Amino acid sequence: MKMANIHPELMYAFKRTGMIVTEENMHSFDENDIAEWDEAIDEYRTRQHRRRRWTR
Repeated sequence: MKMANIHPELMYAFKRTGMIVTEENMHSFDENDIAEWDEAIDEYRTRQHRRRRWTR
């Protein structure tokens, strides 16, 4: 995935959920799956924000 230039938060969400959710396939997932995906994205971003704050 890194070689395909995929954003790190998407790789994190995939590893955490086992899903790849896009606008094109979103209709294939139920609202719980979408919520799990969104939570993984938010979790990644929160961790990165904390990490940047402590490395300054």
